Amino acid sequence: MTAAQVVSKQRVRDFGEVYTNPREVNAMLDLVKDEAARIESTFLEPAAGNGNFLVAILERKLATAERLHGGTAEYEAKALQALTTIYGIDILADNVAEARCRLLADFWNAYWWQCPRPRNDAVVAAAGIVGENIQQGDFLTATRADGSPVTFLQWTLLKDCTFETRPCRLDHMLKAPQGIQGRLDL
Repeated sequence: MTAAQVVSKQRVRDFGEVYTNPREVNAMLDLVKDEAARIESTFLEPAAGNGNFLVAILERKLATAERLHGGTAEYEAKALQALTTIYGIDILADNVAEARCRLLADFWNAYWWQCPRPRNDAVVAAAGIVGENIQQGDFLTATRADGSPVTFLQWTLLKDCTFETRPCRLDHMLKAPQGIQGRLDL
């Protein structure tokens, strides 16, 4: 393990926290290359850490949005849609905060370069999406730190940058007859 993979030996002992190197993240995502690049594909990281997998997935999705819609009016909606399909849970508050910041920074950077008329309210919307989609909690018990159930929002793009949302409880998804398989459609 390298220093970048471990915050402290205590966190490794207490939480089993070891960050995945970018090389391994990309090698694993290459195994599902087409899905990782598809804007509509949903990903849930049950032990998100500081967001290594989440950021890499967003970068692939934003590259697709750029390739298909870069410099057009559709880019804004597609970039936001890419963000709505990325979910993460981590037990540590500082990891959740860092993952959210990293996702927003990547979104912000791509958005300002590719959107023909960037709008501040789209950046505010992105912050709201990330705040809902990256949560502090325990995947194994499907609960937040306060004991309430982890509940995500399913985002459906209606038109332009208008989204419809529907709450989905993690514990209900885990009890579904098909369980969680390869891809999780919330």
